Amino acid sequence: MSLLLTRLNTPQDPQSFLEEDGIKLPLLFISFPSAKDPNWDKEFPERSTCEIVTVGPWEWFKRWADAEDPFHRGDEYDRLKTAVGRAMWQQVVEMFPHLRTRVECFEIGSPLSNYDYLSAPQGELYGANHNMARFSAENAALLRPQTPIEGLFLTGQDIFSCGFVGAMYGGLLCASTVLHRQLLLDLTLAFSKHGRKRSKAEPDKKAK
Repeated sequence: MSLLLTRLNTPQDPQSFLEEDGIKLPLLFISFPSAKDPNWDKEFPERSTCEIVTVGPWEWFKRWADAEDPFHRGDEYDRLKTAVGRAMWQQVVEMFPHLRTRVECFEIGSPLSNYDYLSAPQGELYGANHNMARFSAENAALLRPQTPIEGLFLTGQDIFSCGFVGAMYGGLLCASTVLHRQLLLDLTLAFSKHGRKRSKAEPDKKAK
């Protein structure tokens, strides 16, 4: 997993991706999901998958949001999406040059992909806005597992904080609410107990 962060700003005009070479995006989140599968190398030797996420203003794509066929939004949309995707990949191969000639399949999504498949109003990938307001006392009181509907609970990053770790803690808070237990305390005690047992089991490494 890699995070590429530059001091550049997101290009203001999406046409620049169509008219210029070497456009740089300010942030790329790069991961290789296949590396997490212990059986991947056995089933798919000499192959891997790469996933890249970047920032992209909704304004670049919103005029195609109401297309009758979400699978065929038109040539102009396809050209823009492809140009942005290729710019992302160019930055990736600058970090990992050995990947340049290894591409067998290349798929590109846009905010409209999240709009269609996740019902994200403006194509958001990570739910609630990543700003200071989401951590205000008022919003913290609203973004919690309990809901007014009996038996319905909220979980994931939007009740805690964004990202993978935020989603895990959101799940922990939700489970704690459902079970009426302080699961974080349970895990802390269990980890501490396990750590003590492991320390006792290790041989004494001090000089004799």
